[in-house]
Amino acid sequence: SPYMPMGGAMRGGVGPHGAPGMRPPPPIRPEAALAAHTELQRVLLDMLLKPGTVALPIRFDMLLRQAIDTFQEPARMEAQHTLNPGNVERALHELQSHAPGSVHFERGELLAVNFDALRNFHMRLTGAPLPAGPAPSTAPATSEADKKMSSRKRTA
Repeated sequence: SPYMPMGGAMRGGVGPHGAPGMRPPPPIRPEAALAAHTELQRVLLDMLLKPGTVALPIRFDMLLRQAIDTFQEPARMEAQHTLNPGNVERALHELQSHAPGSVHFERGELLAVNFDALRNFHMRLTGAPLPAGPAPSTAPATSEADKKMSSRKRTA
């Protein structure tokens, strides 16, 4: 047959990731996956406790990207290859089980955050209150686009 089968076994074929000669990524070490997920949980809680940090609604993939950007090196590099939006969903389910009513999400998006429930959970977890800041109910979530627009208004 003049047609060569796709995918792998034959020399010159297309590799499993679509490019000739590409090797699959190394397997993820279980301890690295657990460490990355634990760090994601911590970072998500920190982000959600600060009003205005996350513009809602937000898709899980975008929330993951924002969270990974706050990871410290070398955890950031490990997390990029270990985590996916399913980890965000799992972390939010875990948060919801420990702090009922703290987050509302569906169909791959975080839709709402209950700051009082999150603060209460944080106090139970750490034994320490959050530092004083603006009241969450009066601090609307703003997107980067909103921030740019308001800075343009001030300079105009």
